[in-house]
Amino acid sequence: MAVVVGEVRITYVFSSTLPALANEVPADAPLPGILSPLDYARAFRGATGTGADPVGRGPWPVVEEGSTPFALPWSIRPEDRFNTNNYWKYSLGTRDYHDSSVGRAWRVQAWLRSARRIRLETSDTRVRAVVDVGCHPLADSVVISLRCTGDGTLSEWAQRCADLDRDLLLTTSDGEAPRTIRRLGYDLLDRLARARLGDTERGLGYAPDPAIITTVVRAGGGVDECAAVEGGEVHKFLACVAERATFDALPQPVGLADHLVLSRAERAGGAMFAAGRQRVVWAPNRFRAGGRGRWLGCYHNNLAVLTAHVDAWIGTIRWAAVKLRAGVPITRGVEAVDRTSRLLMLLYTSDRRSHLLYRSRSAAAQILVAGAQSELLEVLRYVGVTEPVSVIPIFIGEGEGSIT
Repeated sequence: MAVVVGEVRITYVFSSTLPALANEVPADAPLPGILSPLDYARAFRGATGTGADPVGRGPWPVVEEGSTPFALPWSIRPEDRFNTNNYWKYSLGTRDYHDSSVGRAWRVQAWLRSARRIRLETSDTRVRAVVDVGCHPLADSVVISLRCTGDGTLSEWAQRCADLDRDLLLTTSDGEAPRTIRRLGYDLLDRLARARLGDTERGLGYAPDPAIITTVVRAGGGVDECAAVEGGEVHKFLACVAERATFDALPQPVGLADHLVLSRAERAGGAMFAAGRQRVVWAPNRFRAGGRGRWLGCYHNNLAVLTAHVDAWIGTIRWAAVKLRAGVPITRGVEAVDRTSRLLMLLYTSDRRSHLLYRSRSAAAQILVAGAQSELLEVLRYVGVTEPVSVIPIFIGEGEGSIT
């Protein structure tokens, strides 16, 4: 029985670190600074959690004077309390994260969302798009998510994924012209930076290519046909989607075993395929079972939020490492540096406290690809973590190692 895919979720995560946020926030900046615990607490307590858009005129994200500029990282609307978000549940250590204190939110460096929402329309009726935008103490994130439907073979879906980057156009609700996904993502990052820094020179820090997470949410086919095995059709599909290539353009995919991240998707012939900053989630034990699409959608969203936070944390410790190598002590922002370095350590190592954070080995692979291991160690030493840390395996079949 041939594999037929009916729904795929694709999320693009754009991130940029803004070192200028370590300075005093200029008076003409519409969004307040959140670098210190005190400033973050002030913004957190003033944030809206109702889901209602604050009044805004002109280009997003500026709001009218007197309106709150930030929203909480999670909704506190009564109807949303029944929908548990595992990212926040595990990060904050409670199902009642909607009522979490600002202290808990700061400890996990939870982003603050832009209170003024922006809606998207697409040029393809088979694709729905939403955007989520978060501000970190020293960075910004723009997360554009696509829900793509329509039955097709693995080859046809590889073609669709390859075409989306070039052909899909997105129109924003604030009247801007239609743009491709990448152009829109970078434009929203630029607008967010202007709102946070005013006319200050931005001087981008860590600003990687967008991470792309693709998850097959609904599909059908035989057990054997759906299994991810070396040289099989599923293997070729995973490699093509990760490379944004067609079946014809990628006749010989890269080896499967070297690209499979340890994950919950690997059971029963499943896989999380990683290539650079791309992830493709293939979980036949979930999408072949009725009613499991919601689990896959939640898992996909959690990976996207985690990816955005890890990018912000990598940018923060990279900024700190540059200062330390230049012999410049870290004064403003030292609290954020302390927290982010410890959070990255929990994600990258086998520290027994790692259950305090939403975990995925995808995040460890993200740190590895960024080449941030030595910078992480430098910053950890600076904040007082001096003991050697053991690295737990990232890819299937990999042994334990250590960084010292």
